[in-house]
Amino acid sequence: MKTIDQQSNNKIKTLSASVKKVTSLPNSNHVLRIFCPEIFELCHPGLYFKIMDQTNKKELLLPVMRASNNENWAEFFLAFKNINFVKLLNKKTQLRIKGPYGRKLNLRSSNSKVVLISSDSSFPPLFFFAEYLKIIKSKISMIFFQERNSRYPFVLKPSKICVPGIPDGTIACIPFLEDMGYPSRISSINDFPGCFSGAISELVEHYINPIEEKNNIEIISCGDKILVENIAKLCERHTIKHQFIIQKFV
Repeated sequence: MKTIDQQSNNKIKTLSASVKKVTSLPNSNHVLRIFCPEIFELCHPGLYFKIMDQTNKKELLLPVMRASNNENWAEFFLAFKNINFVKLLNKKTQLRIKGPYGRKLNLRSSNSKVVLISSDSSFPPLFFFAEYLKIIKSKISMIFFQERNSRYPFVLKPSKICVPGIPDGTIACIPFLEDMGYPSRISSINDFPGCFSGAISELVEHYINPIEEKNNIEIISCGDKILVENIAKLCERHTIKHQFIIQKFV
């Protein structure tokens, strides 16, 4: 299986960028916002960039999480295990970015009921895709499912959006998505409050089982090989369209 930087048919560019800000998230996770006048035209959900600190030569391959055309910035999630890279960053840090790598995420049907699924740290391409869909298809049906572990990057809150099929008590949601009007639900094997106790594939199964016309469902999963394979088996059982990204770099 090819790695992300081997998959790309994109025209690869090398650009200079600067650190605009670094935002702290719970459990030593961070969001890096970089400034680069040429970045927005290269950004699309599903694409990655190699980011190098030009002083220390430390390089990471990261998916785009958000991007702004008006302000010429892009955001990338830095998981807790990249804390040493975070310590190198300040507003004077000059970066070299190279990309984009990977394949763009796109819907195969304009009428799809979209289901996004990620592990705890592989959400950035799907966050970007959710925001992208909100802009181009404001009335699209979408739901987001995520795994949670002990180094989870978000503070969850009870959802106000009802989701049929979801077990009682599974009410924890991601505020960023809830504020956009998209429901989200969380699974965890550690029995966190408001989360579904079990595998994320089981939670997704609860959601799709009551849906009669499953041919309209389109699932996009992003995570490690085990997560993606489990979701692929679910999609095969129900004859559901499936796109995926196997992440090895975040």
